Amino acid sequence: MRRKNHTHQQDIDDLKRQNALLEQQVRALEKARSSAQLQTNYPS
Repeated sequence: MRRKNHTHQQDIDDLKRQNALLEQQVRALEKARSSAQLQTNYPS
C-alpha cells in the first residue's frame, strides 16, 4: 500500500510540474497576443 501511495504522489508531483509549465506557456501566449494587438492597433 505504501508503494502505491508513493507512486500516486509521484504522479501528483509530475502533474503539478506539467501544470506549472502549461500555465507559464499560457502566460507567454497571452503576453504575445496582447503585444500583437498593440502593434495592430498602433502601427509604427
